Amino acid sequence: MTVKALGYIGVAAKDLARWKDYATGVLGMQVVDDTDDLLTLRMDDKYCRWLIHRSDAEGPAYYGWDVGSEESLHEVCKVLEDAGHHLTPGDAEDAHQRRVLEFIRVDDPAGNHLELFYGQRTGLGFHPGRPMTRFVTGRLGMGHIAAMTTELQACVGFYQQLGFRISDKAFMTPVNGYGIFLRCNPREHSVAFVPGPANALHHVMLEVDSLRDVGTSHEEVLRRGIPVTMSLGQHINDHVFSFYHASPGGFDIEVGHGGMTIEDDANWQVAEYDDISFWGHHGPMRPPPAA
Repeated sequence: MTVKALGYIGVAAKDLARWKDYATGVLGMQVVDDTDDLLTLRMDDKYCRWLIHRSDAEGPAYYGWDVGSEESLHEVCKVLEDAGHHLTPGDAEDAHQRRVLEFIRVDDPAGNHLELFYGQRTGLGFHPGRPMTRFVTGRLGMGHIAAMTTELQACVGFYQQLGFRISDKAFMTPVNGYGIFLRCNPREHSVAFVPGPANALHHVMLEVDSLRDVGTSHEEVLRRGIPVTMSLGQHINDHVFSFYHASPGGFDIEVGHGGMTIEDDANWQVAEYDDISFWGHHGPMRPPPAA
């Protein structure tokens, strides 16, 4: 029993038009549904990977994790119920909106709203919103999420109950503690947690298939005056070449290329790092070197 991949993300937003312009023009996503109350966005052959809901609030609303099958969903439910977690079945209307066959809701120890699902609608064409190659998804899922939390060990234990494995730990000087990176498929990590004073999403990573795609996204961010929150750089653990910038949702988006995969899962050795990047990624989480 294990979660297979990050399948979709739901976001609450006051301004859907701003998200539409940003997601297509900066990131290269394709608009699928565009109504007064919902904007859905495609990244690959799945019906949608992002659902942006009109709301008085701003920020992440839920995270959809693919468990692979009905049988696996039932197994996950039993594990979580036995551990004392409260589960709520998703209704048919919401399942149709997400284009999945079935899902259940549960909160992790940091209060993140999760939707564990199976049967995501697949086999559709992707037409990017701006010139680019493609997003790296498939068996690796849509990317990764990284969050700050006051409940670090509880969060790690919760995701381990779902079948996640620890890939590595990296010391982060600004928080004086270790970030912990966990995988559920060959992507080096699909979720990461960093100790902090509050529970909040830090960023979503989207991997693209060429360095040029990173560069053109970076150039568009600069052209629009969007804040770059971490400069171009390369991470130590997953080897991703990337940069971070502020999204309309109050969290960062990391656009990257060249992420490593862990193909020999059984023989992987957990590593400890004293930094998060070989070079670059200068910002609040990695201050630039002193002159």
